[in-house]
Amino acid sequence: MYNMDELRAKKLLTRDEAAFYIGVCKATLQKIIYEDDFPALVRIGHSRGRVFINREKLDEWIDTKTGK
Repeated sequence: MYNMDELRAKKLLTRDEAAFYIGVCKATLQKIIYEDDFPALVRIGHSRGRVFINREKLDEWIDTKTGK
């Protein structure tokens, strides 16, 4: 089982949290995740694992896309 406090300390967001964080729906976030240049995807666990989003890398990606 995943300890969410531990994941937050590592600055990892679930897909739902990441969608809320950037203000998009989950379907839009799903499209973003599978873009070739999306660097913030983190998998934890065996096989394919559970997907998390690194918040700091997500912020950097947003800055790159918005030209900030």
